[in-house]
Amino acid sequence: MHEIYTATSTTHELRKVWRDGSDGPWQDEKAEGYRYASDFIYERHDVGSLEDVCALLNRLADAPSISLVLGRPMIERGGRTGLDFDDVPSGLCIADLDSLDFDGTSEEAVKFAFPFLHGRKFVYAFSPSAGFKPGHRLRVVFEVEPIDLTMMQVHAEHWNADLAMRVGIDRKFIDYGIYKPSGFVFTARPALKGLQDPYPVRAVLVDGADGPVPMPKLPDMIEVDVGPSVNLGQTPTLRWDASQRHNAVLNFMIGFRTAFPDSVYTECWAALKAEYDRLGVHQSDQSTFGEKYLKTRFHKVRGAKRKRKAFPISRNEVPLDQATAQLKQAIKDFLDVEKPGVKVIEAEAGLGKTFWALYWMGVETRYAENTNGIFLTDLYVPNHNLSAQIEADARAQGMSAYTELGRGQELNGRPVCTKAEAISKVQGIIPESRKAFCGNDEATCADRQGCLWWEIHDKSLTHDLRIRTHAHLPLQIAKEHGRTRVPNAVVIDENFLGALIKQSYLDFKDLCDVTRHDMGEWMLKLAQVVKEGMTLERLDAAGFTVDICKALIKAENDLAPMVEITPDMSAAEALTAATDYNGAWYRYASFWRRLRDALEARSLNRLRITQNKKGVFLNWRQKIAGIPWDHETNRPRVPVLIMSATIKRSMIEAVLPIDEWVTIEVEKHEDAKVIQVPVNMSKSALLYGTGERVEDYQETAKDKKEAARQLREDVTAVSEGRHLFSYKSLVDEGVPLSGWFNSLEGLNDWAGGEIDIVGRPLPAPLDVEDIARAIHQDGDPIVPVGAWYPKRPIAMFGGAGMSWCERHIDPRVEDVRWVICEGAMMQAAARARHVRRGCKIRLFTSLVLPIKVDEVQQFDRLHPKELDYDFAPVRTSTPKLAARLFRKFEGMSAPGIKGAVGGLFEWAMDREAEFVEVRLQGEKHWSRVWIAAGGWRWLCDRVPVVDWRYAVARKDDHAQRFEAMRMQSEHVEELRALREAFEREPWLDEDGVVLEGTVTTGAGWSIDVQDVVGGGRARS
Repeated sequence: MHEIYTATSTTHELRKVWRDGSDGPWQDEKAEGYRYASDFIYERHDVGSLEDVCALLNRLADAPSISLVLGRPMIERGGRTGLDFDDVPSGLCIADLDSLDFDGTSEEAVKFAFPFLHGRKFVYAFSPSAGFKPGHRLRVVFEVEPIDLTMMQVHAEHWNADLAMRVGIDRKFIDYGIYKPSGFVFTARPALKGLQDPYPVRAVLVDGADGPVPMPKLPDMIEVDVGPSVNLGQTPTLRWDASQRHNAVLNFMIGFRTAFPDSVYTECWAALKAEYDRLGVHQSDQSTFGEKYLKTRFHKVRGAKRKRKAFPISRNEVPLDQATAQLKQAIKDFLDVEKPGVKVIEAEAGLGKTFWALYWMGVETRYAENTNGIFLTDLYVPNHNLSAQIEADARAQGMSAYTELGRGQELNGRPVCTKAEAISKVQGIIPESRKAFCGNDEATCADRQGCLWWEIHDKSLTHDLRIRTHAHLPLQIAKEHGRTRVPNAVVIDENFLGALIKQSYLDFKDLCDVTRHDMGEWMLKLAQVVKEGMTLERLDAAGFTVDICKALIKAENDLAPMVEITPDMSAAEALTAATDYNGAWYRYASFWRRLRDALEARSLNRLRITQNKKGVFLNWRQKIAGIPWDHETNRPRVPVLIMSATIKRSMIEAVLPIDEWVTIEVEKHEDAKVIQVPVNMSKSALLYGTGERVEDYQETAKDKKEAARQLREDVTAVSEGRHLFSYKSLVDEGVPLSGWFNSLEGLNDWAGGEIDIVGRPLPAPLDVEDIARAIHQDGDPIVPVGAWYPKRPIAMFGGAGMSWCERHIDPRVEDVRWVICEGAMMQAAARARHVRRGCKIRLFTSLVLPIKVDEVQQFDRLHPKELDYDFAPVRTSTPKLAARLFRKFEGMSAPGIKGAVGGLFEWAMDREAEFVEVRLQGEKHWSRVWIAAGGWRWLCDRVPVVDWRYAVARKDDHAQRFEAMRMQSEHVEELRALREAFEREPWLDEDGVVLEGTVTTGAGWSIDVQDVVGGGRARS
């Protein structure tokens, strides 16, 4: 049995209105009343089958005042607010299919949009716009295992992403924004003026297999407090319970404060009194919980938050001392084993992975020296930012160490190799660069004597520790007899896969040039396969084999240019010779190599044909050549230790056989504070219309360009005095960055500081999918998601809030996306060393990171103009004076200022402010102000005040609001008088005992005596 709930409007019809016009049907929104409906009767309908659902929808089609409502109402009659609904699991899933252009029947359109409904029983109903707006517009109902509305939204977003990708248009075909408690799904047929109903039967049952439709299993979710649970301006309904009177009234006040954030207690009392009268609440209860009750409590009430479900971030955190002990033991165990294998330590940034690796390598090195042996270690790092520090730490542990630089780098202002640029141009053409450029039996480079590259190479034979970048991993250095280095252990610091990935692009019109060599027939066959859609089966049918690809590779290699370079050439002469040829041939050979490997592995991940079939993207992964390798077992011949804070197992397993994986998650320091500011800080938002984006993305809209400029200016102002990390491109726009994503690993310059991380490095899905294709080049096909990632609700770690975050549906791609995005942001956050010391980190992003968030703030409230306003001891409701006093109101219209001053009554109560009027020099009118402690001096320092008086009522005043403000000001005077009395002598009763508890003033305010003595305020 399933539960369906309906809402019956007592005031307006809940249907759309369509009229016949000269240009066709048009929607008469002015004649539609559903937007103004505010009072509803809620009913429950029990349905046993989809047949019953279909019958109910057809009955509701002829009921213009009734609509389906999502969630379970907790009231029988009242308004429509989130506070009055529960999100309960349901066995019926409703999907809203909107504007799908599909050449077929409605039933066929549903099955196209929801492929899992093929052969299943379901119901579809025409929406009120069906037949008048283009495309199929249907509500679809089918059975599922009970899931709540949040789960439905997650699934609906995935369905929409899949449908948009198949259609080839990035559009919301399935409305996944409807899944909210109290949400309406209109079922009444529209009111038609001069038109015929195109669908007299509104709901149709499609026969098929009964039972719940299989749905992908999602992880368990948790409840999180999110935004307001009441629509602004919607008066809540009193859920009266005579046995829980206080809670009933408190919940009403919370709902009223949420709906009307700037309201005062008199307005809430008027609404509560109307509810009392509607429900017939006894007069004694109304008196006990009446205006006086609200008067002392309402100003303390804060708006409600809605409970929403979200996927949690699971972490098994341990204290720093325990984590350090685990790390030390894990590294020690790795070195003690002394047998080939791969161990991965996934540990928090800042824990000291490199330090403890050097410590234990030093122990092994010293032990080897004492036993007349040697222990050589190769350490691979992302870059050389910390190489000097690593060398110093290694020497402190008793090791000799050096940094191996690439040919294209410099050391102390000297180039490592004078011919580096020329060598880079002939990769793959000249088989042995060392003999061609450095020296052979016939000639020697003029710079050979004192060459830094050779000096570094010679050190590899004698030094205990060699420090190299990840870029050396795929490089096979030519070996010379008696001059080779075989390390006893290899340590790789941080994620290294980026150094192995290669990508390129080819146009088929260039590749399939049948005149290039005598194997042109295979070019034609390839073109035909691409036209039909490249698959392994079509390639096999066309005759492509590994041997054919090898022959094609040879044919392309035979066209390689002859480049004559000798060691005695100068750097300029070598560069001229190295660039004087057409290098396109190498890309053609590369394609056939990728196709050969694809056929051998039976996976096409290396090749991605463009949507228009005019070109192909090549994505592949180079082999690791820098580690001694056993080709018989396909395993390393030495122990390999990989250490990283941001790495995923699926990525490493695609490259190396893992023997052990250790995860260490660390609690952040007790004095480390993390604040999240959910805001859109994408590259488009910050950099629209700048640099190459104008041409690459046609970003020419002046308003968007100005918005991006203003956002950059605001970010700079908000982050003043703090270390700012974001996109490197912001440097070109004058934003003062301390660092940028993907260049911060290992740096300690900002430890214990205050840092702001703005934005997120999130490439488009297609780019991330291509990287995943390269990593998993021999694996199952990568599953694409279309134009953008579907989103999932993710709870912030610590429960401070939640956010809808991008997630890829293919777990392998999701791991890559996480490393690129969240991984880079965590590396930036770790620069403050939050696991080791106190610091302050602010995350300006909607993305959720695996770090405990202490507080969620709003970006608009962090601007210096806003902070000036927040800390000012004065408020005013006079627009002209507000613009003079506060920068935040500069350039705003009078109505805009009135709407932005905030809740004046609540502020006045919290700050014990007086409600007065002042007159400025040269002006005749009086301006209303609220003066808190220190406010008179603050005000007079900024404007010339010549007179003041208590506030006087005006004709245009809201009577209830003005009266509340006046009484609040009188209450402040009472508090001050009491404090002055207590300052002179203690307040004793007739027995000489100091008074405690509360007293009630003549105006009805409840005051805690101890608070008054201590400088407190009215008790709530």
